[in-house]
Amino acid sequence: MTNSDVDNFDREVQRAWIAFRDQLADRIAAMSDDDLLVVECGFEDADLSPCAQFFGWGGVVRCEVPSNPYLRKDRWLRDEDVATLLDLGFHQPNPGPLGSPAYFVDLDTSRADQLATLAVSALRDVWDVPHPSFLTVMVNAETVSEPAPFDPEHLRALIGRTLTAAGFDYVIDDDGDFNVYFGKLVMFVVISEDSPEIEMWAMFQHNGHDPDRTAELVAELKRDWQVPLFIMRKMIRAVAVMPAEPFESGQFIEELERFHQFMLSADDAFGRRRPSTRDSTFPPGLLAILDLDPDGLGLDPAVISLACNDSRQTVAEYVHICTEQVVAWRNSALAARQRGKVDDEHTFTHEADAWERTAESLSTALRLLTKPVHRHRQLELFSNPVEPTLFDEPL
Repeated sequence: MTNSDVDNFDREVQRAWIAFRDQLADRIAAMSDDDLLVVECGFEDADLSPCAQFFGWGGVVRCEVPSNPYLRKDRWLRDEDVATLLDLGFHQPNPGPLGSPAYFVDLDTSRADQLATLAVSALRDVWDVPHPSFLTVMVNAETVSEPAPFDPEHLRALIGRTLTAAGFDYVIDDDGDFNVYFGKLVMFVVISEDSPEIEMWAMFQHNGHDPDRTAELVAELKRDWQVPLFIMRKMIRAVAVMPAEPFESGQFIEELERFHQFMLSADDAFGRRRPSTRDSTFPPGLLAILDLDPDGLGLDPAVISLACNDSRQTVAEYVHICTEQVVAWRNSALAARQRGKVDDEHTFTHEADAWERTAESLSTALRLLTKPVHRHRQLELFSNPVEPTLFDEPL
């Protein structure tokens, strides 16, 4: 996201807040005695979420925002938040006859614009509500506006702005996903197009020659970090998912940093357990085949032959390697079943099946390379040697 994109987004958000504030002021100005107007975060628990409440009585409108006893612990006001509310003009909660258990301010309905500004400032600056589309407005218990439908592009803009403000090094790829760089490590931040979720994932190379050690490492990482991991041939994919409604920049950065710490731990663990390059990597040709067919669904024998330089000996060697992998992963699946680890058993069985299909593809290519060559006998010009030919002397 360029600086120009960030500036345009900021202007759009500012315009949205101004429009929301003006509409809210109009509703406040129209309030009568005993009217109740509530603005709350539409994607949170209504009983304990940040909100602004307006009560009409005697030509005056009271605006209240909740104090900590009426908020979830993760939404509690900090000292600097309380200072902001007091600077805006709110009074401290007090139990007096004209007081309130909330932070409050009383103004005449003629000052509806000021009341709307106070509420918007509290929701936006104190509780970090990123956009008015996250808010629900209710008048006398009747909803008059609801949060906007989930908008992937809006969420993508929020994430880009947050990453830029926090100083992260990232690019947006052709699919609209964020590639966030941490030195040699890359985290992919993906927005679901169908549901308000943010997915963070990363890939790690493992020692494919030792399924038992790979399974042990995966189990340790799952236990220590509570991050799902999926074995994919010579790679392991780690995935973390967080809700995106409402989008809270602070929570997003916390999840990002936590997943980054997991990535460092996983990369270090795989690096320590990975033997020397000579022992741990598959032959280049087999790696090319695995890259072309990561799920072991099968390849054209001609492609396999090309990857093996049309060498029957090379193909036979790869068949042997794949067969060893099938046996090793089947044994790991059996051990997982005996330990009652159903998920691990399914993962290892899937891996064994993929290796088995690759072995079958290689075997097909080997049969084609070892087919005998049928050389057709050159056609004889003269089928009967006793018959005279054009070149014989006449009798």
